[in-house]
Amino acid sequence: MRALEFDEEAEEVVVRLQRKLYSQEAIRGAAVALSSEAAVYLKENGDVLLATIEPRTETDRAGLEALAARFLVESAGEALRRALLDKNRTLTEYVVTCACLASWRDPADPLQPPQASREELTPEQRAQADRLKAEAEAAFHPRAKA
Repeated sequence: MRALEFDEEAEEVVVRLQRKLYSQEAIRGAAVALSSEAAVYLKENGDVLLATIEPRTETDRAGLEALAARFLVESAGEALRRALLDKNRTLTEYVVTCACLASWRDPADPLQPPQASREELTPEQRAQADRLKAEAEAAFHPRAKA
């Protein structure tokens, strides 16, 4: 089976995706991105996931190819976003915690730094967090120059 199988009579295209490259969650995210234009049905077949894309409106082969291309781009984007989130989860949680704590600061001392745990961050993540925090403070509190 090729990566794309077109059934013009049924007006659908089947996209074959390797499981080692795309998680089901990434493919579901891509399906949601296309939900206003097409219905996407997933089927497992060993180490392959089959995504059947059925457009919501009548279309020709070029339209099916365009939907399949958009689905592949969305799938790759979702996979990349998930990989980046997983790789930077600790840093992301730290930044979000700082942002939440910043909203609970004492109005009498708005420049007091938020108290969030930094033990789990690598030195590189700490430096990046400090840079992001300084940029945010400079944007929201112009007098808070580091």
